[in-house]
Amino acid sequence: MLPKSSDQIRKLRKELTLLKHDASLHTDLELDSYLTFQRSVPAAAKALISSEEWKRDHPVSIVDVAPFLRSPPGHSVPSACLACLEDMKGNVARDTHGRPIILMMGMTYGTQLELEQQVAYALNRARQYRLPHLRPDEVCFVVEVMSRETKWLPASFRIPDGPVRMLCDFMKTKYPGSQYSAIHFCGLPSFVVQFFKLVRPFVSDQLWSQLKLKKSFAHLKEGGHVAPSSLLPEWDKEGCFHFDLDMYVEWRAQVEGVSRHDLCPRGRGRQYDSVFSLHPSLTLETVLGIPNQRENVIKTGWAEKQGSGMGLFASNRWKPKYLVLQPGVLIYFESNQISKTNVASKWIPIDESSSVERRFSTENNKGYVVCLISAGREYLFGFKTEKEASDWMRVLQQQYDQKAATSDEDESIEPINPLKVSSLLVGDFILEHDQQLKATVRR
Repeated sequence: MLPKSSDQIRKLRKELTLLKHDASLHTDLELDSYLTFQRSVPAAAKALISSEEWKRDHPVSIVDVAPFLRSPPGHSVPSACLACLEDMKGNVARDTHGRPIILMMGMTYGTQLELEQQVAYALNRARQYRLPHLRPDEVCFVVEVMSRETKWLPASFRIPDGPVRMLCDFMKTKYPGSQYSAIHFCGLPSFVVQFFKLVRPFVSDQLWSQLKLKKSFAHLKEGGHVAPSSLLPEWDKEGCFHFDLDMYVEWRAQVEGVSRHDLCPRGRGRQYDSVFSLHPSLTLETVLGIPNQRENVIKTGWAEKQGSGMGLFASNRWKPKYLVLQPGVLIYFESNQISKTNVASKWIPIDESSSVERRFSTENNKGYVVCLISAGREYLFGFKTEKEASDWMRVLQQQYDQKAATSDEDESIEPINPLKVSSLLVGDFILEHDQQLKATVRR
């Protein structure tokens, strides 16, 4: 059933035509989704076109999300990830309403763009299996709250923050059909339920009405939400749907024509880091404009970065980037303007699995090239002189050496009890949130 009238949908089609957009590309259900979350027909038309432009300008491939789908070194599961449960034979796991199921392990993290890419990739894959009665991007999210590895809250669990709110807004504006999805949070400790009250202001009424918070996975089968044929064995002993994340990554790479050389390898996934994830929308003003942050900067400077060429609209062109090296991470920006609007384009972690190499390229006279390999992906940076390239090679190599040495030392340290760590983290988050509330009241 369409909440909006057929007359409004006809008006939206007419508005799209006036804006020189082919309205025939969209179903009535899709148009209805945009009308539901916009104030007027013109606003809905602009939102739809903006969404299409974002998808065109931000192509996402398995290369972009593989570091999050792979397990980090020393771990058996990813820190957190999103994956459409495809059977790799042309079908997908579905709930009893016919929605494709998206597995969410832990709490997604990364820069704002990386968060958006993870959501976009999973929804784009699910869209390939949409049934006629469903809205585009209407899916069933099954969230594994507890880590399969530690049987407790994962390190990525954190209080809903600014990036979570921005991600909710992103889904509502760019993928409005996702607001009609079912969401099952499974394995929730009772004390964690209170955190979901903090998410309520960010979430649409439609999506909130579909939210289910459960202590286990039992309700999926007992409540008639998911048949055993679409349940993972990790969710139910009768589950018949087997899904291997590593095999899935490699299957998608083969389908998308991605070389394994360009793919994050097994066991080299992106490790969750609270520093990177709690500040995913870092600006150059924060890095260089605040004294205590500026002290952490090892080196800055311009380089030209070669595009990955992955994705339908992506290219291999070289584009100027402003590089900032901090301990354990290389960040690049589109400009060197110190302002709140100059947001980091990418974080590239440097750890014991990274490496640095010199390369040579005859393209556009890029003879002085440094290649940073992180999470199995190559990042090529071209410099104007041999000295610049050598200087960057030296400081990047130093960062790798330090991380590798730290990793060797960590192996001799007694493992920390994840129960104690998670409890401390939750306590810190509650305290931080309480302080934020008090500050708001004082203002």
